[in-house]
Amino acid sequence: MPAGRRFQFGEFHLDEEEGLLYHRGEHVPLPPKAADILLLLIGHSGRLVDKDTVMKEIWPDTFVEESRLASNISLLRRILTEGRDGKSYIETVPKRGYRFVARVELLDPQAALPVTLREPPKGAAAAPESKPKGTYRTALFAACVAAALLCAIVALNPAGLRDRLAEYVAGNKVDSLAVLPLENLSGDPSQDYFADGMTDVLITDLAKIHSLRVVSRTSAMQYKGAHKPLPQIARELGVDAIVEGTVLRSGTRMRVTAQLVRAAHERHLWAETYERDVADSMSLQGEIAQAIAGRVRAEVTPAERGQLSAATHIDPEVYDLYLKGLYYWNKRDPEGLKKSMDYFQQAVKKDPQFALGYVGLADTYNVAVDSFLIPPAEALARSRDASLQALQIDDNLAEAHAALAFVYFELDWDWPVAEREFRRAIELSSGYATAHQWYSLYLAAMGRCQESAGEFRRAEQLDPLSLIIRLDGGAVYFWCRQFDQAYEEFRQVIDMSPGYSKAHIYISGSYAIKGMFDEALAEFKKGNDLEGGGALPMRVYEAWLDAMAGKQQEARGILDELIKSPALSYLDPFFMAAIYGSLGDRDVAFGYLDKAYQQRTYRMVYLKVEPHLDALRADPRFVDLLQRMKLT
Repeated sequence: MPAGRRFQFGEFHLDEEEGLLYHRGEHVPLPPKAADILLLLIGHSGRLVDKDTVMKEIWPDTFVEESRLASNISLLRRILTEGRDGKSYIETVPKRGYRFVARVELLDPQAALPVTLREPPKGAAAAPESKPKGTYRTALFAACVAAALLCAIVALNPAGLRDRLAEYVAGNKVDSLAVLPLENLSGDPSQDYFADGMTDVLITDLAKIHSLRVVSRTSAMQYKGAHKPLPQIARELGVDAIVEGTVLRSGTRMRVTAQLVRAAHERHLWAETYERDVADSMSLQGEIAQAIAGRVRAEVTPAERGQLSAATHIDPEVYDLYLKGLYYWNKRDPEGLKKSMDYFQQAVKKDPQFALGYVGLADTYNVAVDSFLIPPAEALARSRDASLQALQIDDNLAEAHAALAFVYFELDWDWPVAEREFRRAIELSSGYATAHQWYSLYLAAMGRCQESAGEFRRAEQLDPLSLIIRLDGGAVYFWCRQFDQAYEEFRQVIDMSPGYSKAHIYISGSYAIKGMFDEALAEFKKGNDLEGGGALPMRVYEAWLDAMAGKQQEARGILDELIKSPALSYLDPFFMAAIYGSLGDRDVAFGYLDKAYQQRTYRMVYLKVEPHLDALRADPRFVDLLQRMKLT
C-alpha cells in the first residue's frame, strides 16, 4: 500500500504513515502489531484475509502461535467498539480468517485532520498573524458562538459530549485501579497457578505506589472467569480503571499482554505485549507496573521506582515453586496451607537467598494460627524466624515487616515494636490491605478505637470483597463497644456469603452482649450447622452463650463434657475463662486466664477490650494481669 494515506471508518481515522489511530480526534493507544493488523485488514476492506496471510505479513521472520493473532484481534474489537455509531468492524470467518466489514473512506492527504483538543507539538511554529478588515467583530461573534455552544454542551450533554469533555479535562489521571486475573492462554488448567501468581505479583508491585489505590488480590480474584462489563466491575470495586491481560507460558519462555482501560467509557489508555524468559518474571512485573503508573500519571517517588526496578533474574524452578505456594496459600483451607508450606520450603531450600519465599512461609504460619494445623505459639515463632530471614535479605519488603509485626503483637506482646513494624510495612506499601487490617486489630487491642476504625476502613477500601477483612472490622467495633456497628458489619458478611459460619457465630456474640439471647441462639445454631455441628470450639461458644443467658445447668453440662474430652488440650483457656467468669466462678476463671498468660495464648492481646471478660474486670487480679501485660 502507498505510504502516507489516512483512512476514515465510523468515528475513527487511521494514519498509515504514523500507524496512529484516532477516535473523534483523540489518539487511541494501540500496540504496533495491532496497528499493523488493522492496516492490513483495512487495505483489503470487504475481502477475506486468511489467517496464514495475516501471520506471514505481521510476523514474517518469527514463529508465533495463532493465539497471539486472536489476542490482537480481540484487543482491536474492544478498542473499536468505543465508537458510538453501533457499527461492527471486524468479522471472523470461522477456521479461515478475518474481514474488515465497515465502510472505509480514503481522506484527502491535504485535508485537515479532525479537530483535537490536544496542544500542538512542542517546538511547532506558530501560524503567522493576519488582521484583515473586520477581524475584531468576527472574533467577538466567534467567541459568542463558542460560549453559546459550550453552554449547550454543558446543559444538554449531546451524545455524551459533556462527559467526554470532562474526562478530557481530567486527562488520563487515575487514582484507583484493579488488576483482573490474568487469563491463562495455555489451555491447560494446571497452569492456572502461573497466571494467578503473576496477577498477585503485579498487584503487589502496583500497591507500592502510594498515589494509587490498588484493589487487593482477594477482591480482584472474584472476577476470574466472570465475563462482566468493565464499567460494572469498576463500579463494584469503586475504581477508575481496570488492568486486564493474558499469560502464555511455553517451557522457559512466556508472553504477557496487558492493557489499561479507563472504565467509565471503556477507553483504552495503554496496551503492550512482552515476551521474556521466565527468569525475568519479577523484573517484568516491575516494568509493567511502572508503565501503568506512567500512563495514569501517578506520582512515583524515587524510592518506589527503586523498589520496582530492584528485581533481578530468578531461577525459573524457584519462581515456579513460589507461585504454586501462593496459589495454595490463597485457598486458606487446611489442605491448601499444608501444600503452600511445602512449596515455599522447597523454594527457599533451592535458593536460600530468595526473600519472597520466606515471606510466603511467614504469611502461611500466621494464617495457620486459626487453622489449628500447628499450635498457635509454635506457628507464630516459625513466622518470626521466616520474617527475620526475609528482612535480612531485603529490608524493603512490606509483607515481611507486616508479618513480623503480627508476631510481635500476638506472641511477643511487644507493643511498641509491633507498632513500629506495622507503620514500616504501610510506609513501604500503603496499598497492602493486610497491613492495614492487622494494624487495625492492634490499635483496637490497645483501646485506640478511632485510629483502629480508620485503618479498618482503609483495608476495606483496598479489598472491598474480602470476607475476613469485614469480619475483623466487625470485631473491631465489637471490642470498641459499638455493638450496632459490629452487627452491621457481620450482617454484610452474611449478605455477601450466607454460608460463612464465622459471621453467624460473631453476630450471635453481638446479640448476647446486648441481652438478646433468643436471637443469639438462633444465629449460633446457623453457624453451628454450617460447621457440621458438634465441633469442640462450637461447644465452647455454646457454653458461653448459655452462661450469659443464665442457663447455668446447661452451661455446666457442656463444660463437664469438654473437661472429660481427650481433646481438652486444644481448647482455648481464654474462652474457658470467659465461660467461668459468666458463671460467677472467678477463681476457676482466673486459673484459666493464668494458663492463657503462661501459654501466651494469642487471644490474650485483647484482654483490655474483650467484652466476653466483663464479669471479671472489677477483680484486682484482672488489673494485675493487665499491668503484667503492660496494657495499662
